[in-house]
Amino acid sequence: MIAKVSHLVHVLDRRIVFDIDAFVAAIRDECHASVTTKVVNGGVLWRQFEEAVTAYRTDPANGERQITERVNELAVAKVLIDDPTITWPIA
Repeated sequence: MIAKVSHLVHVLDRRIVFDIDAFVAAIRDECHASVTTKVVNGGVLWRQFEEAVTAYRTDPANGERQITERVNELAVAKVLIDDPTITWPIA
């Protein structure tokens, strides 16, 4: 049992390391073009994401929540964009 817990803690420790550059690149690749062109005020959503990234780079402990919130918003926008039953534009 202790060996299993020790292994779990070791795995979680590796997950704490966060590559913000790779994460931001993945979000940009997945969402930027569609969100900024197909969502009314998508540019505002995108600007808020970029501001959250800047906040994270300034202070990771306090900026993490902002990134989480913005990525959630972008993910919802992307789901709406990809839904063929929704008509344009998405407001």
